Amino acid sequence: MNTPAPSAAQVLKPPSLEALSVQIPAPEPISEEEVAERLRGLVRQLAPRAELPERAELGMGDEVLVDVVGYVFGRPIPGGVEQGLRLYLEPGEYLPGLCEGLVGLGVGESREVSLTLPADYALESLRGTPATFRVRVHKGYRVEVPDLERPEVLRELGLGDSLEQVLASVAEELAGELDEQVLAQAEELVLAQVLARAEVRLPEALVDERLEEEWHAQDGAALRAMKVPEPQLREALEAWKSTPALRQDVREQLCLGMVLGALVEQSGLEPSDEGWEAFLEEAAADRELSRQELEARMEREPNLREELELEALHQTALLHVLSQAEVHITEA
Repeated sequence: MNTPAPSAAQVLKPPSLEALSVQIPAPEPISEEEVAERLRGLVRQLAPRAELPERAELGMGDEVLVDVVGYVFGRPIPGGVEQGLRLYLEPGEYLPGLCEGLVGLGVGESREVSLTLPADYALESLRGTPATFRVRVHKGYRVEVPDLERPEVLRELGLGDSLEQVLASVAEELAGELDEQVLAQAEELVLAQVLARAEVRLPEALVDERLEEEWHAQDGAALRAMKVPEPQLREALEAWKSTPALRQDVREQLCLGMVLGALVEQSGLEPSDEGWEAFLEEAAADRELSRQELEARMEREPNLREELELEALHQTALLHVLSQAEVHITEA
C-alpha cells in the first residue's frame, strides 16, 4: 500500500491551548504633551487652506501632497514608497529631516533629501542607515491655523464648550487608543506562543509567492504609477523579497493561517449566527459598502462569499484561541 506524499505546506502538530498566559507591562500614562499634540492636529484639520500656484516655494507649516521613494545603497527601501502622501511641513513629521529638506522647493518640483533613518524605523536592520528620499510635490497649500482660544473653533471641534472640556475629551480618546494598543500587543504575544507550540512545514516558495503578491499590491503598484523604470522595479521587488523582517512576518502569517485552520477542523469551530452577522457588518464597512450591497455582491460572486466565509472561520478560531489565554498587566 502506497503512503500518500505529504502536502507541501502542512501542520504537522497542532498546538495545545492549555495554560496560555502572557504578561504585558502597564503603558505609560498619557502626557499633557501628547494631548496638546493631538489637539494641534485636530485644529489644523479645520484650518482654511489656500492652494499654492505652480513653482511657489514651500515653507514650514505648509501642507503638501507628494510622492516619496526612499533609497538605501541605491536600492528602493521596502515599504519606503508613498504615492499621494499628505504631509504637514513640521519638524519630525514622517521622518526626521524630510520636511525640513523640502523647504524652498517649488510646487510641481522634485528634490532628493538625504537623512539618517531613525532609531525607531520600522525595519530594524536599516536603523541608523544613511538614506536618500526622492520627493515630488504635486500640490501645496498655505494653512492658516485658527486660534484655539476662539469659542467658534472649540465648537467646531465638537469635543466640548471650553478648552478644559476639549482637552479632557482628547485625553479620553488617547486613553482608549492606548487600551486598544495593549489588547493588540496581548493578541500578538498569545499568537506567538501558539505558533511556538505548533509544528508547521512551510516551503520558502510559498513565502516568496506571498511576498510578491504583497509587493505588487503595495510598493509595486505605487512605483508603476510613478512610471519608475523596469530595472528599478525588479530591484525593488528583490529588495522586498530579501528583507528578513518582511520574510519573517509573511512566514508567521502563513503559518498562523494554517494553524488556525487546523484548530477549526480539530474543534469543529463555526461562527455563531451573531458572530456571522457582526462579521458581515464589519466586512461591508471595510469595503465602504452597505450591508445590502455586500450581500448582493456575494450573490453575484460566489468566490467572494467563499472568501468571506473563510475569513469568518479564521476570526472565529482567533477569538477561540484568545479566549483560552490569560493576560496579566504588570505595573512598573
